[in-house]
Amino acid sequence: IGSMKSLICFLFVAIFICVVYAQDSNGIPANVEIPYDNLPYCFNITGVNYEVCYGFFGDVIAFSNTLIYSKAVWMGIGYHAAGSTYSGMNQADFSVAEFDATTHLINTVSDRFCNCTSETEPPLDTEQGGEDNILEFGGSQTQLSDGTWKTRVYFARYRDTGDSLDHQLATDPNQAQPFIWAHGTSNPFGYHQSNKGEFTMNLLDPYNY
Repeated sequence: IGSMKSLICFLFVAIFICVVYAQDSNGIPANVEIPYDNLPYCFNITGVNYEVCYGFFGDVIAFSNTLIYSKAVWMGIGYHAAGSTYSGMNQADFSVAEFDATTHLINTVSDRFCNCTSETEPPLDTEQGGEDNILEFGGSQTQLSDGTWKTRVYFARYRDTGDSLDHQLATDPNQAQPFIWAHGTSNPFGYHQSNKGEFTMNLLDPYNY
């Protein structure tokens, strides 16, 4: 009986270690499949054809964002801390999607932070002592029948990554969070010109933006 208990304990510990390893090595828990085409909450940014959709999967938040524009361009979204008095790019945390200019295949969704003024390219977190906390990403660019381009990007990260260069997301149900958005004039990441803006929403109160 004693040896049987020891075996059961060993198997339990082994299973626990495997589960933890699967979660940590892949970022997203192995048993979680995110339905990026059908995320539950969506927000249309005023004044631009840019839609932000998102959903929660345990401690993970997933986004699926879509832009309709006259050209195929990079697109990004940024986050300030809930209750922050900062505006624009300064002290903002960014997720930026970049596509190949020829094939229109997605190259990356980069994790960036700007301890800087506006009109400055936000450096990668990994260039500032932080980590790349994008767990997974994908996207597409397609030209529509009217000649405009539809850019769609999806990605996931933890609501709280533990990285000092990432702001926590969806942590306070009583406080809205400031966001910023931008897109380029072409696919290589570069200056966005006037293609930028700000908005606020409470990710935990999706029916009262």
